[in-house]
Amino acid sequence: MGDSDTEEYVLDPYSRIIWTIFNTIGIPLALVGNSVVLYGTIKYNALELGNVLLLMIQTLTVLDLTLVVTKWISSLITVIVGSWILGSVMCFLAGIVSHAIAITEFSLLASISLYKFYTLAQPLAANYFFTMKKVRVFIGGLVCFCFTYRFAPILWGSETLYYPQYMTCEPDDLTLERFQIYGYITIFGFLTIPTMLIIVANIGIIHIATKSKHKSSSNGGKKMPGKNAVLAVSSVSWLFVISITPISIRIIGGYFNVTFPYWFMVANQQFCYLNFMCNPICYTCTSARFKLFLLSRVLRVRSRRVKTVNVSLHTANSINSTAFVRRSFEARVDNR
Repeated sequence: MGDSDTEEYVLDPYSRIIWTIFNTIGIPLALVGNSVVLYGTIKYNALELGNVLLLMIQTLTVLDLTLVVTKWISSLITVIVGSWILGSVMCFLAGIVSHAIAITEFSLLASISLYKFYTLAQPLAANYFFTMKKVRVFIGGLVCFCFTYRFAPILWGSETLYYPQYMTCEPDDLTLERFQIYGYITIFGFLTIPTMLIIVANIGIIHIATKSKHKSSSNGGKKMPGKNAVLAVSSVSWLFVISITPISIRIIGGYFNVTFPYWFMVANQQFCYLNFMCNPICYTCTSARFKLFLLSRVLRVRSRRVKTVNVSLHTANSINSTAFVRRSFEARVDNR
């Protein structure tokens, strides 16, 4: 592991404070929020999304948690220190492994958007075709394919280096000339095309949902079926597109020798973490069942605290009463 550039990049104090505060707040929210989503959906089915979509969302949540641990936490440490101090193993995890997870997320979110669009357009055919067994095989195959594709350049001498202009570790195969074709395939096959599919599919979802809403209002105001799933998928998808837009501009611009200011290169790396933190918020805002689940957890914890306080007070009162009786008895004995 080593620096990929001899030029000195120094983050100014104000930017360091801003990104340190952002990371310090965002990382716990992302860890707790995604863990609660995973726990609630596995144990209590807290999101009313259907089994197939729920499995995809759970997979996406696991990928988000892994990226927070491998990429975001190391980014916070690097912002605070100003250089990479975590060693070559963590640099490999933050570079190659995080890239493999990221391109898996691109493809998975495109699949989620296309699946939801198809279930709205052809609900009967979708329920017949998309079985849980098929979806499990698809997700497993997608993860294996994306990781194999991302790890393949290592066989041809690709390395993971610390890039001070990005304040993180990145694989060098996206910048070396001998990996140029591989880089183009990565950008267009795993970044541009999935992003376009996400956008087009969600435009279609909004169009179908709007038409269904008009029909339901004309038929006595009945609620549109699957409304919560539509809102959850659309909100998570659009948030993902917004958060990865700056870093996509930086990656594509790099291939055309576009020079970006240093603050933009650091900011786009930090901005892409936004969806890890906000995905659980999207689920909470779009799902009444998930809100009830969170409320029940909060009330349960609160009731436990009340019981603990009551037991403590009862114990204290018992101790005080025992001490009072003992003192009274001793006083009577002394008087006699």
